Amino acid sequence: MSFQAEFEKAYEAKKNEDMDLILSFLDEWEEKADLEHIPYIMKLYVNTALEDEQNDKITETLSTIIHRKPEKSIETIIQNIRILIIEKAEYCIVDIMDMLFFDYDDYACFIAASLLNVDKEVKQILLDIINNNLKSIIFKETAEKVISIYNTLEK
Repeated sequence: MSFQAEFEKAYEAKKNEDMDLILSFLDEWEEKADLEHIPYIMKLYVNTALEDEQNDKITETLSTIIHRKPEKSIETIIQNIRILIIEKAEYCIVDIMDMLFFDYDDYACFIAASLLNVDKEVKQILLDIINNNLKSIIFKETAEKVISIYNTLEK
């Protein structure tokens, strides 16, 4: 079955709170998914704490794509953050940024450059998260790098 057909079933499963079907979809596509699949995968995030396993698997799937194509996938993820607002999964924006900061701190330049190409509202949400990470022991160094690079690029 094609990605699109399977995604549509998974998206319907999200509406019906059928996490097993979503996890099965993600398991099947984690290694096969590519840049064009990122926005669809992001649509599966949910804003409830009850679905942490689902959100963790989505983040893991995105991370697998990033490992293969870091610059373009980070850019694609950040450019599609609005999907999480539309899907009422804003809480998950922090999860994505934490993943980027924790696993991909070497790619701070890609994160910063991607901020230049998002709309004002999304940029502000992301900058607020990054600024909050300046207070974090774990993410402080990466947050400082991203802010420094972003400020340089924005000039």
